[in-house]
Amino acid sequence: MARIRTTLTASKRAAAALAERKNDLAAVNMHIDAAVLQRQADVEVTRQGQKPAGDDKKAGHDRARRTDAFDALKKGLARGCYDAARRFEADLLTRLGLSERMAGTGRVDCTAGLTTDLMVTAGIMVDKVQDRLAPRDFWLLCELIAPAIDRGTWRDHTAYVTGEEHTEGQSAAVRAVTVNLRDTYTAIERETAAQRTARAFRADRAA
Repeated sequence: MARIRTTLTASKRAAAALAERKNDLAAVNMHIDAAVLQRQADVEVTRQGQKPAGDDKKAGHDRARRTDAFDALKKGLARGCYDAARRFEADLLTRLGLSERMAGTGRVDCTAGLTTDLMVTAGIMVDKVQDRLAPRDFWLLCELIAPAIDRGTWRDHTAYVTGEEHTEGQSAAVRAVTVNLRDTYTAIERETAAQRTARAFRADRAA
């Protein structure tokens, strides 16, 4: 009997969540039937007066945005993986000249267009990451962050790179690549620290 009550309670919670999701989608002029579609699961709706994820300011109106892979899977990512993904995103976008950090930076290469110190520094780090990651991992990260062609949601881009059609497999692929990325940054930092120590040692001996 207790098991039946538990099942009924879970069903009521699921029904209530679905009803709330339909109301949210209707508020931003999306068809309510989309509430049951997996491909719409990454649409984040913020109602007026609510605070969007990662923002302290309340929304002035109902709005919707499609979350990227890293935000969508943030709760399921291993420790340090989300930060690693955002770090790579910042470096890649800066290298491509698409980052907000570009404002006010100086030109260092006029022959190749606007190439700044920040772009050069970010590019060096992106190259280091590429040298250590498997080619498909690097491709997937670039496809998720700055794809040459917009293929739709992050799941569509993941499927394009990996061939994985199932949502669970797509999520697993992204989680795995962020683990590899995190470990890559750790290896780079250790190597950089070792090089710095070696230079200091040589400088002391020379003195």
